[in-house]
Amino acid sequence: MSAFDLEQFQTYGYQVLTDVIDRRVVESVGSFLESQLTNALDELRKRFEFSDFRQFAEQVGAVEMHGHLTELPAELSKTITGHFPLQVRLSPVLWGVPKSRELQERLSRLFPGQSLRVHMPPTARFVLPGNHFAAVPAHQDIAYNRHLEDFVTVWVPLVEIDEKCGGVAFYSDGNIKHDLGNAEKLGFWRGPVSGIKGTQIPVKVPLGGVLLFNKWVVHESMPNHSDRIRLSVDYRFFGSHSQSTKHFLDLSRLTVINPLDKATGGVARSARGGIVP
Repeated sequence: MSAFDLEQFQTYGYQVLTDVIDRRVVESVGSFLESQLTNALDELRKRFEFSDFRQFAEQVGAVEMHGHLTELPAELSKTITGHFPLQVRLSPVLWGVPKSRELQERLSRLFPGQSLRVHMPPTARFVLPGNHFAAVPAHQDIAYNRHLEDFVTVWVPLVEIDEKCGGVAFYSDGNIKHDLGNAEKLGFWRGPVSGIKGTQIPVKVPLGGVLLFNKWVVHESMPNHSDRIRLSVDYRFFGSHSQSTKHFLDLSRLTVINPLDKATGGVARSARGGIVP
């Protein structure tokens, strides 16, 4: 089990932590998302006829070439870019990762004296082989999460990450430590941030490990050149001294809070016990 190196994290903006998530949790979350892939692929086949993932990438590319990609329904665009639907992301099965005591112990060093919170729902994703539309261009996480104040992202792979399957890449001069602003939106994603000239550094994260990074560091998705579907979930953690305008899971009470719902005191839903709903 790897220790959390605060100095390294502050210097580079990211760190890989190994063996912090119980393999049974990894298998549970991974199996759950695998069970939802059929529905996602069925939704794609309603618009695209394909027998393999290469054909899918070619057909989506043809739509893009003719300038019609932005005309697709919003939910279909999300599925094309590898996002599981909201009802999947809302499942308490995904709570297994933030409930990890080993992970919480390391994150507590970033938020001393505070209870931990997690933005809800997390982002569960699948990247089909050859689908470059699911690759997020170089960005800072703050650009997609302005509802949060101070937070860190925890990226959790649910399949083996190697050079072919890809994952996340950083840049040697990417820990900018200030907001670069929102890049222009190009289709579903924002365009890549400008001014990054460092060397690209792909990062491998073993099963049971996580990739922890701050809201400023510039990173991007690596392509999936394997014959496997890449599955992952990313979570935004923050401390109780920070505010959010959207739902979050209070890990001290295992309760989902809606900060805008004054009628219920913010409590949206409570679920205790195991990771299975």
